[in-house]
Amino acid sequence: MKKLFLGAALLLASATGFAQTEKGKLMVGASSDLNFTSMSYDEADTTTNTFEVSPQVGYFVADNITVGLNASYSNTNPEGDDNSTNVVGVGPFARVYFLEDEKVRPYAQAAYLYKSTKTGDADAMNANEIGLTGGAAYFITDSVSIDAALNYGLGMSNDMDDYSKINFGVGFNLFF
Repeated sequence: MKKLFLGAALLLASATGFAQTEKGKLMVGASSDLNFTSMSYDEADTTTNTFEVSPQVGYFVADNITVGLNASYSNTNPEGDDNSTNVVGVGPFARVYFLEDEKVRPYAQAAYLYKSTKTGDADAMNANEIGLTGGAAYFITDSVSIDAALNYGLGMSNDMDDYSKINFGVGFNLFF
């Protein structure tokens, strides 16, 4: 067991000197929200408690520019309602990092998600969501960052009311 732990530590230490936001590198990570969200729909305002996890994988097509695929799962419990809502989404994203060679690097991200929403026993409803994110990545090593971001999403659907949302998320990324 000690050999396995030592081997993993040496592998991680050797990876820290090589991975960054350079062309040809990979980024793998996830973000999560455990938050209070106020959502405005066309017909009503609701207050909800939401948990969301969003894994993503990206490829750096140029220095500091990554494109990739992200996924999303969330569970929402509206106040005063016994039905929870589960949402699954998938789609592309693009991210740009600023301030090269700094430990804290601001970034901007745009994303699209195709989402399927299921509440209680009702039929699933689908939506298209466009997301914009502004955040900062704190690189604890060259290959690991901890991120904090402000996210805005605009959802459009034929099955349900259009919506908009703003939330704060935290996450991490690994760079290979």
